[in-house]
Amino acid sequence: MSASIEETVSLELYAPQKGARLISGIGDYGGFTHFDLNRPDSLGSHANPHFGNTNGVTGAWLKQDLIVRVGTLFGHQPDAKTISYSEDGGRRWTMCATVPTEKSRNGHITVAADGSSWI
Repeated sequence: MSASIEETVSLELYAPQKGARLISGIGDYGGFTHFDLNRPDSLGSHANPHFGNTNGVTGAWLKQDLIVRVGTLFGHQPDAKTISYSEDGGRRWTMCATVPTEKSRNGHITVAADGSSWI
């Protein structure tokens, strides 16, 4: 048995048309924006907010820099929202000011091709 190895699982994967090679939604650590699949990027870890799990991640086909994710919050972020978005291909994330309901978490999300609506 090996020591100091953490396990996690991919819950959702999204491959944008441009920019990042892959956006991952994972268990326990939220997710990452992977600009290079052959080496880690210290700036790739998702924040604002940092989800415990990212259960859904997708983007807008015609507005390629828009990526949206939904997840589960850690307990130390009582005022954070469970949906966030990036308008620069996953480099920076902005927490949504509001969510449809307080129970908007742990699900999946879809985005209209032009980015005008999210379900």
